Amino acid sequence: MEPVRIDSFCQFHFVSNPGFSPDGRYIAFVVRQADLKSNSYPGNLYFYDTEKDSYSQLTTSGKVTSYIWLDEKNLLYPEGKTEEGGSKTIYHQIFMDGGEAFPLFEVPVKADVAMTGEITLRGRVLPIGGLKEKLLAAKKAGIHMVLVPEKNEPDVRELDAEITDGLQIEFVGSMEQVLKLALVEKK
Repeated sequence: MEPVRIDSFCQFHFVSNPGFSPDGRYIAFVVRQADLKSNSYPGNLYFYDTEKDSYSQLTTSGKVTSYIWLDEKNLLYPEGKTEEGGSKTIYHQIFMDGGEAFPLFEVPVKADVAMTGEITLRGRVLPIGGLKEKLLAAKKAGIHMVLVPEKNEPDVRELDAEITDGLQIEFVGSMEQVLKLALVEKK
């Protein structure tokens, strides 16, 4: 009897972020599949047409995690891209009538900046736990600036200097502050 490899028969799929178009005709969702070899969960964007009772796959890159509806037939989704000298988030627009996705604009992000925290729908940055471990991970990854929720400032003051040495820690309370610090300025 031959040994059975787990990656030969386990294919885990799950759906996340389902959302209706403004007119209710389409449902967009991200389907993720566990990739056991790379220990990742690549995601692609799909949509379901409630009138035709059919669904279609809109992307194949495996890099989609979220999207927003622009109107009844248009979606906008971000896709991260790492290049020499930094990262960029490229925002693509896609039409529900079978059109190709096309890039609308790119947002360059500083390569040596990391953020921890949660952001509310109104743009407030919420405090987090496990700050010591997150700062150590950032340091190990070669990050120079870490954006930390301002309500975690007392937690940072309690940490040993060996953890915070070499890190520029910026305290942020709003998404506006995050964007000013994380995005590359236009020249």
